[in-house]
Amino acid sequence: MTGVGLDSAVALCNAGRFAEAEAVCRRIVELEPRNHVAVHQLAIAVGRQNRFEECLQWLNRVIELAPNAVNAWRDIGIVHCNTRNFVAAKSVYQRTVGLDPRHAPSITQLARICTSLGQLDESIRVCDQALAVDPGEHAARGQRAISLLLKGDLVRGFADYEIRHSVANFSDKKRDIAVRQWDGRAALANKTIVLYGEQGLGDTLQFLRYVPIVMSKGGGRVVVEVQAESLRRIAQSMPGLSKENVIVRGESWPVADFCCSLMSLPHRLGTTLASIPSRVPYIKLDDLTRQQWGERIAPHPFKIGLVWAGSTKHTENAWRSMMPEQLAPLATVPNVAWYNLQRPLNSPPPFPLINFMDRCNDFYDTAGLVDQLDLVIGVDTAVVHLAGALGKPVWTLLPQRPDWRWMFQREDSPWYPTMRLIRQRTEGNWPEALQRVVGLLKALPTPSSKHAKA
Repeated sequence: MTGVGLDSAVALCNAGRFAEAEAVCRRIVELEPRNHVAVHQLAIAVGRQNRFEECLQWLNRVIELAPNAVNAWRDIGIVHCNTRNFVAAKSVYQRTVGLDPRHAPSITQLARICTSLGQLDESIRVCDQALAVDPGEHAARGQRAISLLLKGDLVRGFADYEIRHSVANFSDKKRDIAVRQWDGRAALANKTIVLYGEQGLGDTLQFLRYVPIVMSKGGGRVVVEVQAESLRRIAQSMPGLSKENVIVRGESWPVADFCCSLMSLPHRLGTTLASIPSRVPYIKLDDLTRQQWGERIAPHPFKIGLVWAGSTKHTENAWRSMMPEQLAPLATVPNVAWYNLQRPLNSPPPFPLINFMDRCNDFYDTAGLVDQLDLVIGVDTAVVHLAGALGKPVWTLLPQRPDWRWMFQREDSPWYPTMRLIRQRTEGNWPEALQRVVGLLKALPTPSSKHAKA
C-alpha cells in the first residue's frame, strides 16, 4: 500500500499538484515515520511549494534515517542554492560528489556553485572533472564557458559557449535550420548569409556590432533576422543594412548560402578581450529622428534616464531588478530631470519622472529619447545595451553575481567604452549601491558634465 501511495505522490508532483502530493506523503509518514523514501518525497513536495526551511527540516530527517542517501544530499544542496546560501551548498555538494564521484551532473552543479561564489578557477577545474567522467555532460561544458567568459578568456569561453543549445533547460531551443553554418572562414563573395538573433533583445543589441565585420568579408549579401518587431528599425540603422536586409523571426528567409547566430560570431571570428569591436556608436539615428526628439525634450542642465527592472521571464530577474521605491535616494540629487525608460511603468519611483515611453513604439524610438539624455542609469536590461551601442554615458547596476558579459570586479566594460559598472558589494544590497550612485552624481563637477563615465 505504501508503494502505491508513494507512486501517487510522485505522479501528483510531476503534475504540479504539490499540495495534494504533500497530503499523501504526510499520511504515509504518520504511519511509517522511519520510511526515509516517504520522508524524502514529502520534502520534495514541500520544497516545490517554496517552503524551503521546512523542506530542509524534512531532508535532514532523511539523512538521520539514511546518512548516505545521496539524492537527499543533492536536494539539500539545491535548497541552499535556491536560498542563495552558496557556501553551505558547496559543502553539501562536495559531500554529494564524495558519495557518488561518477555522477557528472552533481559535479557540474558543484562547478555552478563555485562560479556563484566567484571561485572561477575552481569552477573550471571541477567542470574538467565532470567532463572526464562523462565527455557528453554538455552542462559542464556550458558552465565552463560561463566561468571562462567571466574571467575574460573569450577565446576558450566562446568556444565552449557553442554547446549552449545542447544544454537542457537552455533559454533558447536549438533551431532546425537547413542552411550551412558559417565557420567564419568560408568566402562570402557573391554569397548570401543570414545572421540571426537569439536569447534576449539585449543580446541582439550587443552583438549587432559584428554585422559590419561580416559585411567586410568579401562583399556578399548580409541579411539580419531579429527576434522581435521592436528591433527591426534598430537593425536597419546599421551601416550597410536597409529594409530589404532585415527580417523579423517568423518571416521567410531569402535563399541563403550560409547562416550564423549573432552570438556565435565572437567565436567564429576569434574575438579576444583586446579585439572586441568596441567602437561606438554602432547604432545611428537619422537626422529627422534626432530633430523630432530634440523638439520634444525640454532643455535642462542634466537629464538622466532610469530603468530599474528587466523581463520577468529572465531566470535571474528577481536578483538583477529592483523595486521602484528603492530608487528614493536619487531624489536627493539636485538639479536633475529624471526620465522614465521603464516599460511597463506599473509603479513609478517616489519622485517626479518625465515619461515619454508612450511615444516609443520600438527600440528605435527609445534610442531617439536616449540620444537626448546626458546619462542613463539602469539595471542589466536591453536599455543599457541600447545606451552603450549609441555611445551614451551609461551606469549599469549589477547584482553581486552578474551575467557573464560583465565579468567580475571590473568597473568598466570592454564591450561599451562609455559604460560604468556599479556592482552590489553584498547579495541583494541595492541600497548601498544606490548610495554610491548618489555620491558619484553629487561629485560630478557640473550638473551638465559629459564625463559621467568612469
